[in-house]
Amino acid sequence: MGSVREDLIAILKTHEGSWISGERLSESLSVSRAAVWKHMSRLKDEGWGIETAPGKGYLLTRSSDPLLVREISEGLKGTVFGEAGRIVLVRETGSTNTAARDLAFRGYPEGTVVLAEGQEAGKGRKGRTWFSPAGKGIYLSLLLRPPMNPGELPRIAVLAAVAAAESLSEFSPLPLSIKWPNDLILGDRKIGGILLESHAELDLVDFVIVGMGVNTAVGVADFPPELRGRATSFLLSTGKSPSRAPLIRAFLSRFDLHYRTVLSGDFSSVRDRWTALSGLAGKRIAAGGPGPPVRGVAMGLDDSGILVLRQDSGACIRVYSGDLFE
Repeated sequence: MGSVREDLIAILKTHEGSWISGERLSESLSVSRAAVWKHMSRLKDEGWGIETAPGKGYLLTRSSDPLLVREISEGLKGTVFGEAGRIVLVRETGSTNTAARDLAFRGYPEGTVVLAEGQEAGKGRKGRTWFSPAGKGIYLSLLLRPPMNPGELPRIAVLAAVAAAESLSEFSPLPLSIKWPNDLILGDRKIGGILLESHAELDLVDFVIVGMGVNTAVGVADFPPELRGRATSFLLSTGKSPSRAPLIRAFLSRFDLHYRTVLSGDFSSVRDRWTALSGLAGKRIAAGGPGPPVRGVAMGLDDSGILVLRQDSGACIRVYSGDLFE
């Protein structure tokens, strides 16, 4: 059942925007036309943009952008995510981070990727939710088991943000930047974010979950009122939404490259990319959590990936988390 579905989706995507007959699909898949119809009905119930017409057959509309494991895994050979069976794709989940965390406790290996078409309880920082409409964004989580101590974990957040910003930039004519600590900014609005969760002993990390959410085809009316003035998507900012599969491949490839670089002991080159993409160094900012913000000039990141501010007194302080106010 699953393989027929995957083959059917692959054929539809190959003929995207063109009609294909039920008879041809039946012959290609070696199943009855009734079976083809049942699969199509289920895909339509799931929200896929499929049209039907007597004498023509089926049409996958160009506005539909379904995810397909085999399409995502293409080009990932040789990466930590390229092993067979490492990509877990679900229609809907509460949160990909929660799902990946459950898999981590069950012993799933490093490089496992959890992808969802939509999330019912997407996670943001500080217990916030991440708006996750089905089919209109990228919602993924990576399972890592890095040979690190807990104090080095901010480096993972840095390389994840760099990988995300670089990969998204490949698909946008507008500048994309990083806003400390985990926001991805397209133009002047937030298009995505990174969220890290970890499980560690006192001196050794057991696993890290790296979550990424990106708005691809979200329209103005899709956003809740409180987000319409602050958030954006590829569709809203550039007038078109890139296909999600190549964007996901680009992110995983970039992440693998920077992950290997950091594990080899070269964090400075990734940190330099973060500095360039954030444009933060030398700016006077205020940063902090629920209490009074800390003010000073941003000096960049230290060797652990922590933001350093120089106060007017000349003292330098490390800021581990919070929000940024320029």
